[in-house]
Formats: sequence, C-alpha cells, structure tokens
Amino acid sequence: MGNKRTLLLLGLLVVLCGFGYYMYKNTSNTSSTIDTRDRKFAVEEEEDIAKILIAQRNGKQVILEKKDGKWFDKDGELIHPNVMGNLLDVLTGIELKYIPPRSAYDNMMKAVGRIGIKVEIYDKTGKLLKGYQVGGTTAGELGTVFLMDGYTQPYVLSLPNFEGSLRGRFLINDIDQIKDRTVFSYTASDIKEINILYPKDRKQSFKLLRNPSGEYDLQPYAKGGYKISGDIKPGAIENFIRSFQDVDAEAFENDHVLKDSIQALMPLVEISVTDIKDVTKSVKLYPFIDIFNPEINTRIVDEDKRIERYFADCSWGEFMIVQDLLFSKVLWRYEEFY
Repeated sequence: MGNKRTLLLLGLLVVLCGFGYYMYKNTSNTSSTIDTRDRKFAVEEEEDIAKILIAQRNGKQVILEKKDGKWFDKDGELIHPNVMGNLLDVLTGIELKYIPPRSAYDNMMKAVGRIGIKVEIYDKTGKLLKGYQVGGTTAGELGTVFLMDGYTQPYVLSLPNFEGSLRGRFLINDIDQIKDRTVFSYTASDIKEINILYPKDRKQSFKLLRNPSGEYDLQPYAKGGYKISGDIKPGAIENFIRSFQDVDAEAFENDHVLKDSIQALMPLVEISVTDIKDVTKSVKLYPFIDIFNPEINTRIVDEDKRIERYFADCSWGEFMIVQDLLFSKVLWRYEEFY
C-alpha cells in the first residue's frame, strides 16, 4: 500500500513538472514575439542624431540640423548649446514610467489629437530613427504622454533624475527661444584688442592692445587722457581677458517697441573686441533703470551696482537683454588694473 502511494505521488510529480516546463516554454515563446517597438522612444546613441523635426498643431515647426558638430535651424541660425543639450537628453534618455490604465486611455488619446507635438528624428543618411507624438502631462506633472507613430497604445515616460513635464522641451514658438545667445566667446589667444568706452565717464575708459611680443599694453582710451602711474596688479590683465571666454545674453528683444528710441540714447558703456583676424564685435549697453525711470540717468560707472539688466545693441544686428550678474565681469574700470 505504501509503495503504491509512493509511486502515485512520484507519477503526479512528474506530470506537474512536465506541465510546468510546458507552460514555461510556451510563455517564453509567446513573450519573444510580443512587439515592444511602440515603447522604445529613446535613440540609443546621440551621435546617430543628425536632424530633428518638431511640429505643433498650431502650424509652428522647427527643423534642426547638425553640421560640423553644431546645431542650426533651417535658416542657418546657430542653436544655443544648452537648449540642444536639454533636448538631446530627452531624445536619448527617456524611459517608460508606466503603461497607463485603460480608464485613462481615451483622455490621453484625445489630448494627443488636440495638442500632440510631432517629433521626427533622422540620422545623417536621412533615415528615420524615431517618429512619435508628445502629448500632455499626468497629474502632478510627474510623467509625459508619448505615442509612437503607427501604434495606438499611449505610454507615460519620464527622464531619470528629473521630475516634471518633458513637453516644454518640445514647445518652440519662436526661434529666438532657442538660438545661440552668446555675446562674447574668446580665448586669450584669439584677442588682438579690447576697447572699453564709458561715454559718460571717460576717465575710466581704456584700451588693451596686443604688442608684437604677444603681451598686452593697457592705455587710457584717449591719447593724453587720464593716466595712472605705478605698476599694474599681477594677473589683472590676464583675469580681465579671461572674462571674455563665455558671456551670454538672457534673451532677444529684436522686436521691442522702444528699440529705436533706446538706440538713439547715449549708452553707459560700449565694449569692442577685435580678434587676431581683425574681426570686430561691439556691444552698447543701456541700463534698464535709465529707460524706465526718467528721473535716473546713470552717469558714472560706479553706479552700476544698482543695475540689474541692460538692453544690448550688438554690432551683428541683434538687440538683446543682458544681466549685470553675467556682464559685470567684463565691465572693468581703468583704475581696477592698479
């Protein structure tokens, strides 16, 4: 009796093991045929991306193309590196956060149809790498809805180590939002001459000229002007030149209603840089406080501590807003070198 029970149990165990193995194999084979391409939104290698199209439902569209390691729009405007960095982070780093429940499906699809942003990513041969739409955001803006072209299942995606909506990185309403805002970008070896002119405070104006030996000579702006005796502080000239490595504006204001009136005023300062190829870039700065408060006229440079922003009239045709926080590093006075 005992032996029969043992044999029966062993037989049952064999049957169960066989059934378990069958189910495992069947499940494995089935899962291997599931199409998961509709949830793989990220481009694996950033280097593969050569062209990006972003189109909104309102008809606004931008096409970005990579040339010689830099990104430009279709009209040749250089795109700001930080903007491109943020966009490329999304294109290569987005991950599936969760598959939305069926109860949320209809609303998500309606939002995609109403406000979806079309995104197409191409490689340098023109091959389409990814095509999808960016929909709305989830409650709390902790995830963003994406829908792959050719599929009907929406997904909620996010970016590792980032909390918030990713939709904003695709909302480009004007090229001024994303084009390069660099005002000055020079290394010491690039610079031949720097002129700092304070029209209302010429005593503090100066020139920095590279001499044949490669060193720099500091001079008053005007011949026979204010001259300080004594030695220049060690490292002062080097520190001043180094401040021109990376100077950015805050925003473009090419369509500002007061542009013509502002350009007709006397600026607080005019900064001019000539490189070793004899190409000169100059910028005139007009303090906000002078424009919007008629009782104030900033005359001396030492008053700039009350200035937060300037309008910047650039020799290459741009009219911009710059922050004193970023620009003050190049606004030296002649006396500061001593």
